[in-house]
Amino acid sequence: MPRIVLDTQGGEFAPAAAVEAAARVSLENGIEVVLVGHVDQVQALLEGHAYDPQRILVRHCAAAVGEFEEVRRVWHSRREPSVAVAAGLLATGEADALVTAGNPEATVLAVAQQLDRLPGVERLGLASVYPREIDEAGQDPFAMLVDVGAAVRCTAQDLLAFATLGAVWAQHVSGLATPRIGLLNAGLREDAGGEMLAAAHRLLRGRPGLHFVGNIEGSEITRGKADIVVCEGLVGNVVIKLLESIEEVAAAVGRHGGSEGWRARLGIRPLAQQIARLKEIPERPGYAGAPVLGIGHVCLQLHPRARVGAFINAIKLAAKAVRDGVPAEMRAAMAGRAG
Repeated sequence: MPRIVLDTQGGEFAPAAAVEAAARVSLENGIEVVLVGHVDQVQALLEGHAYDPQRILVRHCAAAVGEFEEVRRVWHSRREPSVAVAAGLLATGEADALVTAGNPEATVLAVAQQLDRLPGVERLGLASVYPREIDEAGQDPFAMLVDVGAAVRCTAQDLLAFATLGAVWAQHVSGLATPRIGLLNAGLREDAGGEMLAAAHRLLRGRPGLHFVGNIEGSEITRGKADIVVCEGLVGNVVIKLLESIEEVAAAVGRHGGSEGWRARLGIRPLAQQIARLKEIPERPGYAGAPVLGIGHVCLQLHPRARVGAFINAIKLAAKAVRDGVPAEMRAAMAGRAG
Protein backbone atom coordinates (compact mmCIF):
# COMPACT_ATOMS: atom_id res chain seq x y z
CA MET A 1 0.00 0.00 0.00
CA PRO A 2 1.69 3.26 -1.10
CA ARG A 3 2.15 5.83 1.65
CA ILE A 4 1.91 9.42 0.41
CA VAL A 5 3.09 12.31 2.57
CA LEU A 6 0.98 15.43 2.12
CA ASP A 7 2.25 18.88 3.06
CA THR A 8 -0.92 20.49 4.45
CA GLN A 9 0.72 23.85 5.18
CA GLY A 10 1.35 24.84 1.56
CA GLY A 11 -1.05 26.55 -0.82
CA GLU A 12 -3.74 29.19 -0.81
CA PHE A 13 -6.36 26.82 0.61
CA ALA A 14 -4.14 25.25 3.27
CA PRO A 15 -4.73 23.21 5.28
CA ALA A 16 -8.41 22.56 4.50
CA ALA A 17 -8.04 21.41 0.88
CA ALA A 18 -5.26 18.91 1.60
CA VAL A 19 -7.01 17.47 4.68
CA GLU A 20 -10.33 16.99 2.90
CA ALA A 21 -8.58 15.33 -0.02
CA ALA A 22 -6.78 12.91 2.30
CA ALA A 23 -10.04 12.07 4.09
CA ARG A 24 -11.82 11.29 0.83
CA VAL A 25 -8.94 9.24 -0.56
CA SER A 26 -8.75 7.17 2.63
CA LEU A 27 -12.26 5.85 1.98
CA GLU A 28 -11.77 4.97 -1.68
CA ASN A 29 -8.30 3.59 -2.36
CA GLY A 30 -5.57 1.37 -1.02
CA ILE A 31 -3.45 4.39 -0.12
CA GLU A 32 -2.12 5.60 3.21
CA VAL A 33 -1.63 9.34 3.71
CA VAL A 34 0.65 11.11 6.18
CA LEU A 35 -0.52 14.65 6.85
CA VAL A 36 2.24 17.05 7.87
CA GLY A 37 0.86 20.15 9.55
CA HIS A 38 -0.38 21.67 12.78
CA VAL A 39 -1.79 18.61 14.54
CA ASP A 40 -4.68 20.42 16.26
CA GLN A 41 -5.82 22.12 13.06
CA VAL A 42 -5.48 18.97 11.00
CA GLN A 43 -7.35 16.81 13.50
CA ALA A 44 -10.17 19.35 13.82
CA LEU A 45 -10.57 19.47 10.05
CA LEU A 46 -10.52 15.68 9.79
CA GLU A 47 -13.38 15.43 12.24
CA GLY A 48 -15.50 17.42 9.80
CA HIS A 49 -15.23 14.65 7.18
CA ALA A 50 -15.79 10.93 6.97
CA TYR A 51 -12.40 9.19 6.85
CA ASP A 52 -10.64 5.93 7.62
CA PRO A 53 -8.35 6.53 10.62
CA GLN A 54 -6.39 3.38 9.76
CA ARG A 55 -5.13 5.02 6.58
CA ILE A 56 -4.29 8.51 7.85
CA LEU A 57 -1.38 9.53 10.05
CA VAL A 58 -0.62 13.05 11.28
CA ARG A 59 2.88 14.44 11.82
CA HIS A 60 3.02 17.76 13.65
CA CYS A 61 4.76 20.76 12.07
CA ALA A 62 3.42 24.30 12.38
CA ALA A 63 6.04 26.12 10.28
CA ALA A 64 5.61 26.85 6.56
CA VAL A 65 7.13 28.89 3.74
CA GLY A 66 4.81 31.46 2.13
CA GLU A 67 4.33 31.63 -1.62
CA PHE A 68 6.29 34.90 -1.95
CA GLU A 69 8.79 34.54 0.89
CA GLU A 70 12.53 34.38 0.30
CA VAL A 71 13.09 30.69 0.88
CA ARG A 72 16.68 30.49 2.11
CA ARG A 73 16.17 33.33 4.58
CA VAL A 74 13.14 31.53 6.00
CA TRP A 75 15.13 28.30 6.18
CA HIS A 76 17.70 29.93 8.45
CA SER A 77 15.33 31.98 10.58
CA ARG A 78 12.70 29.53 11.80
CA ARG A 79 12.07 25.91 12.54
CA GLU A 80 12.10 23.30 9.83
CA PRO A 81 9.10 24.01 7.55
CA SER A 82 6.45 21.43 6.74
CA VAL A 83 7.76 20.60 3.26
CA ALA A 84 11.18 19.81 4.75
CA VAL A 85 9.59 17.53 7.34
CA ALA A 86 7.67 15.83 4.53
CA ALA A 87 10.85 15.33 2.49
CA GLY A 88 12.52 13.90 5.57
CA LEU A 89 9.88 11.16 5.71
CA LEU A 90 10.86 10.16 2.18
CA ALA A 91 14.52 10.11 3.17
CA THR A 92 13.88 7.77 6.12
CA GLY A 93 11.58 5.47 4.18
CA GLU A 94 8.49 6.40 6.19
CA ALA A 95 6.72 7.53 3.01
CA ASP A 96 6.93 6.67 -0.69
CA ALA A 97 5.93 9.95 -2.35
CA LEU A 98 5.36 13.62 -1.55
CA VAL A 99 2.59 16.00 -2.62
CA THR A 100 2.65 19.73 -1.86
CA ALA A 101 1.07 22.97 -3.05
CA GLY A 102 3.60 25.08 -1.18
CA ASN A 103 6.36 27.35 -2.41
CA PRO A 104 8.02 25.50 -5.35
CA GLU A 105 11.47 26.83 -4.51
CA ALA A 106 11.08 25.47 -0.97
CA THR A 107 10.03 22.10 -2.36
CA VAL A 108 13.07 21.83 -4.61
CA LEU A 109 15.39 22.95 -1.82
CA ALA A 110 13.89 20.46 0.66
CA VAL A 111 14.24 17.44 -1.61
CA ALA A 112 17.66 18.53 -2.87
CA GLN A 113 18.98 18.75 0.68
CA GLN A 114 17.53 15.50 1.99
CA LEU A 115 17.24 13.07 -0.92
CA ASP A 116 19.91 11.51 -3.08
CA ARG A 117 20.08 12.45 -6.73
CA LEU A 118 19.87 9.79 -9.40
CA PRO A 119 23.09 8.74 -11.19
CA GLY A 120 24.41 11.48 -13.45
CA VAL A 121 22.01 14.16 -12.16
CA GLU A 122 23.61 17.46 -11.16
CA ARG A 123 20.53 19.70 -11.12
CA LEU A 124 16.91 18.83 -10.43
CA GLY A 125 14.23 19.67 -12.97
CA LEU A 126 10.61 20.68 -12.44
CA ALA A 127 8.21 19.54 -15.16
CA SER A 128 4.89 21.13 -16.06
CA VAL A 129 2.24 20.19 -18.60
CA TYR A 130 0.42 22.62 -20.85
CA PRO A 131 -2.22 22.39 -23.63
CA ARG A 132 -1.08 22.08 -27.20
CA GLU A 133 -2.50 21.39 -30.63
CA ILE A 134 -3.13 17.83 -31.74
CA ASP A 135 -1.52 16.91 -35.06
CA GLU A 136 -2.74 13.32 -35.23
CA ALA A 137 -5.42 11.05 -33.79
CA GLY A 138 -4.67 9.75 -30.30
CA GLN A 139 -2.06 12.39 -29.53
CA ASP A 140 -1.93 13.58 -25.93
CA PRO A 141 -3.62 17.01 -25.69
CA PHE A 142 -0.96 18.14 -23.23
CA ALA A 143 2.81 18.43 -23.64
CA MET A 144 5.50 18.59 -20.94
CA LEU A 145 7.99 21.40 -20.40
CA VAL A 146 11.18 20.73 -18.39
CA ASP A 147 12.60 22.71 -16.56
CA VAL A 148 10.18 25.41 -15.38
CA GLY A 149 12.24 26.88 -12.57
CA ALA A 150 14.13 24.36 -10.45
CA ALA A 151 17.44 25.07 -12.22
CA VAL A 152 17.81 28.65 -13.43
CA ARG A 153 20.85 27.91 -15.60
CA CYS A 154 21.71 24.51 -17.02
CA THR A 155 24.43 22.61 -18.82
CA ALA A 156 23.99 20.45 -21.88
CA GLN A 157 24.22 17.40 -19.62
CA ASP A 158 21.39 18.78 -17.48
CA LEU A 159 19.14 19.11 -20.52
CA LEU A 160 19.95 15.54 -21.56
CA ALA A 161 19.02 14.37 -18.05
CA PHE A 162 15.72 16.32 -18.20
CA ALA A 163 14.90 14.67 -21.52
CA THR A 164 15.76 11.19 -20.25
CA LEU A 165 13.73 11.53 -17.06
CA GLY A 166 10.85 13.30 -18.76
CA ALA A 167 10.63 10.48 -21.28
CA VAL A 168 10.39 7.87 -18.53
CA TRP A 169 7.66 9.86 -16.79
CA ALA A 170 5.70 10.29 -20.04
CA GLN A 171 6.01 6.59 -20.86
CA HIS A 172 4.84 5.27 -17.50
CA VAL A 173 2.46 8.01 -16.36
CA SER A 174 1.08 9.48 -19.59
CA GLY A 175 1.22 6.22 -21.54
CA LEU A 176 3.34 7.50 -24.45
CA ALA A 177 5.31 4.62 -25.93
CA THR A 178 7.92 6.83 -27.61
CA PRO A 179 7.63 10.46 -26.50
CA ARG A 180 9.10 12.98 -28.91
CA ILE A 181 11.72 15.28 -27.40
CA GLY A 182 12.30 18.86 -28.54
CA LEU A 183 14.96 21.37 -27.48
CA LEU A 184 13.65 24.91 -27.01
CA ASN A 185 15.88 27.23 -29.00
CA ALA A 186 15.95 30.45 -30.98
CA GLY A 187 16.38 28.68 -34.31
CA LEU A 188 16.15 25.33 -36.03
CA ARG A 189 19.81 24.95 -36.99
CA GLU A 190 21.84 22.49 -34.96
CA ASP A 191 24.28 25.23 -33.92
CA ALA A 192 21.60 27.79 -32.96
CA GLY A 193 21.51 29.41 -29.54
CA GLY A 194 25.18 29.26 -28.59
CA GLU A 195 27.59 26.52 -27.61
CA MET A 196 25.60 25.11 -24.65
CA LEU A 197 22.45 24.55 -26.69
CA ALA A 198 24.46 23.25 -29.65
CA ALA A 199 26.15 20.77 -27.30
CA ALA A 200 22.75 19.76 -25.90
CA HIS A 201 21.50 19.20 -29.44
CA ARG A 202 24.44 16.86 -30.13
CA LEU A 203 23.86 14.93 -26.91
CA LEU A 204 20.12 14.55 -27.48
CA ARG A 205 20.62 13.51 -31.10
CA GLY A 206 23.18 10.88 -30.11
CA ARG A 207 21.33 9.40 -27.13
CA PRO A 208 19.97 5.91 -27.96
CA GLY A 209 16.36 5.39 -26.93
CA LEU A 210 15.35 9.05 -27.15
CA HIS A 211 13.15 10.18 -30.04
CA PHE A 212 14.73 13.60 -30.56
CA VAL A 213 12.89 15.74 -33.12
CA GLY A 214 15.34 18.66 -33.04
CA ASN A 215 15.02 22.25 -31.97
CA ILE A 216 11.66 23.81 -31.11
CA GLU A 217 11.16 27.52 -31.65
CA GLY A 218 8.86 29.62 -29.51
CA SER A 219 6.17 29.59 -32.17
CA GLU A 220 6.10 25.76 -32.05
CA ILE A 221 5.68 25.30 -28.30
CA THR A 222 1.91 24.86 -28.47
CA ARG A 223 1.98 22.74 -31.62
CA GLY A 224 2.13 18.96 -31.79
CA LYS A 225 5.74 18.57 -32.88
CA ALA A 226 7.13 17.50 -29.49
CA ASP A 227 5.64 15.75 -26.45
CA ILE A 228 8.45 16.95 -24.17
CA VAL A 229 10.26 20.27 -24.54
CA VAL A 230 13.48 20.77 -22.56
CA CYS A 231 15.02 24.12 -21.67
CA GLU A 232 16.78 26.04 -18.92
CA GLY A 233 14.67 26.79 -15.87
CA LEU A 234 14.71 30.55 -16.38
CA VAL A 235 13.32 30.18 -19.90
CA GLY A 236 10.80 27.51 -18.94
CA ASN A 237 9.49 29.53 -16.03
CA VAL A 238 8.92 32.54 -18.29
CA VAL A 239 7.18 30.37 -20.90
CA ILE A 240 4.77 28.67 -18.50
CA LYS A 241 3.85 31.92 -16.75
CA LEU A 242 3.35 33.61 -20.10
CA LEU A 243 0.97 30.83 -21.12
CA GLU A 244 -0.92 31.23 -17.84
CA SER A 245 -1.28 34.96 -18.43
CA ILE A 246 -2.48 34.77 -22.03
CA GLU A 247 -6.05 33.93 -21.04
CA GLU A 248 -6.34 37.19 -19.12
CA VAL A 249 -4.80 39.12 -22.01
CA ALA A 250 -7.10 37.39 -24.48
CA ALA A 251 -10.14 38.27 -22.38
CA ALA A 252 -9.06 41.92 -22.23
CA VAL A 253 -8.44 42.06 -25.97
CA GLY A 254 -11.79 40.37 -26.54
CA ARG A 255 -13.55 43.06 -24.53
CA HIS A 256 -11.73 45.73 -26.52
CA GLY A 257 -12.65 43.87 -29.70
CA GLY A 258 -16.29 44.45 -28.90
CA SER A 259 -15.89 47.99 -30.16
CA GLU A 260 -13.83 46.88 -33.15
CA GLY A 261 -16.31 44.42 -34.55
CA TRP A 262 -16.98 40.72 -34.84
CA ARG A 263 -13.71 39.90 -36.63
CA ALA A 264 -11.63 40.85 -33.58
CA ARG A 265 -13.87 38.90 -31.20
CA LEU A 266 -13.86 35.84 -33.47
CA GLY A 267 -10.08 35.91 -33.78
CA ILE A 268 -9.35 36.08 -30.06
CA ARG A 269 -11.88 33.48 -28.92
CA PRO A 270 -10.01 30.32 -30.02
CA LEU A 271 -6.84 31.56 -28.29
CA ALA A 272 -8.67 32.23 -25.04
CA GLN A 273 -10.40 28.86 -25.15
CA GLN A 274 -7.14 27.01 -25.76
CA ILE A 275 -5.23 28.67 -22.93
CA ALA A 276 -8.21 28.32 -20.57
CA ARG A 277 -7.49 24.59 -20.61
CA LEU A 278 -4.53 25.27 -18.31
CA LYS A 279 -7.05 25.62 -15.48
CA GLU A 280 -8.39 22.14 -16.22
CA ILE A 281 -5.05 20.37 -15.78
CA PRO A 282 -5.08 19.89 -11.97
CA GLU A 283 -8.59 18.43 -12.16
CA ARG A 284 -7.66 15.84 -14.80
CA PRO A 285 -6.50 12.43 -13.56
CA GLY A 286 -2.94 11.72 -14.66
CA TYR A 287 -1.92 15.37 -14.96
CA ALA A 288 -2.23 16.79 -11.43
CA GLY A 289 1.09 17.97 -10.08
CA ALA A 290 4.42 18.86 -11.64
CA PRO A 291 6.99 16.13 -10.93
CA VAL A 292 10.37 17.06 -9.52
CA LEU A 293 12.78 15.07 -11.70
CA GLY A 294 16.22 13.86 -10.67
CA ILE A 295 15.54 12.20 -7.29
CA GLY A 296 14.79 8.57 -6.53
CA HIS A 297 11.30 9.33 -5.23
CA VAL A 298 8.01 10.68 -6.55
CA CYS A 299 7.48 14.33 -5.63
CA LEU A 300 4.57 16.31 -7.09
CA GLN A 301 4.34 20.10 -6.93
CA LEU A 302 0.79 21.45 -7.19
CA HIS A 303 -0.22 24.97 -8.13
CA PRO A 304 -0.50 27.22 -5.03
CA ARG A 305 -4.22 27.65 -5.76
CA ALA A 306 -4.88 23.90 -5.90
CA ARG A 307 -8.24 22.84 -4.52
CA VAL A 308 -9.53 19.53 -3.16
CA GLY A 309 -9.93 17.85 -6.55
CA ALA A 310 -6.36 18.65 -7.54
CA PHE A 311 -5.02 17.21 -4.28
CA ILE A 312 -7.05 14.02 -4.75
CA ASN A 313 -5.75 13.55 -8.29
CA ALA A 314 -2.18 14.25 -7.18
CA ILE A 315 -2.37 11.69 -4.36
CA LYS A 316 -3.72 9.07 -6.76
CA LEU A 317 -1.14 9.95 -9.41
CA ALA A 318 1.72 9.71 -6.89
CA ALA A 319 0.45 6.32 -5.71
CA LYS A 320 0.20 5.06 -9.30
CA ALA A 321 3.75 6.18 -10.04
CA VAL A 322 4.97 4.33 -6.93
CA ARG A 323 3.05 1.16 -7.81
CA ASP A 324 4.37 1.26 -11.39
CA GLY A 325 7.95 1.53 -10.18
CA VAL A 326 8.64 4.85 -11.87
CA PRO A 327 11.53 5.82 -9.52
CA ALA A 328 13.30 2.53 -10.30
CA GLU A 329 12.74 3.05 -14.04
CA MET A 330 14.24 6.52 -13.81
CA ARG A 331 17.23 5.21 -11.89
CA ALA A 332 17.80 2.53 -14.50
CA ALA A 333 17.52 5.07 -17.33
CA MET A 334 20.04 7.41 -15.72
CA ALA A 335 22.40 4.59 -14.78
CA GLY A 336 22.37 3.45 -18.40
CA ARG A 337 23.05 7.01 -19.58
CA ALA A 338 25.90 7.42 -17.11
CA GLY A 339 27.37 4.13 -18.36
